[in-house]
Amino acid sequence: MEKLNFETIKHYQSFETIEEMDQSVRGFLYKRKAELSEGTNKVLTFIWRHSVKVIGVSFTKYDYIATNVQLSRRTVIRAVKKLEQLVELCKEVELMI
Repeated sequence: MEKLNFETIKHYQSFETIEEMDQSVRGFLYKRKAELSEGTNKVLTFIWRHSVKVIGVSFTKYDYIATNVQLSRRTVIRAVKKLEQLVELCKEVELMI
């Protein structure tokens, strides 16, 4: 496994600007929000807000997300899996959890 540093993680950046990322997430929510549970929506919003140092890449861990959105760790894991299915996210590349 390669060592994570800023340059390595920047390689995983999926958007050029924050506005591009915001537009993509808002578009996803416009189309899919009805399919998301309240908890999944909270998790997505949290990850979205914590993906700005390297645009589109979040360094957050399941436990940190769970604490901040007031859900169990297991619920956060299920929410991320649901989002991966809906958006075909690659957990290693896009979320870096």
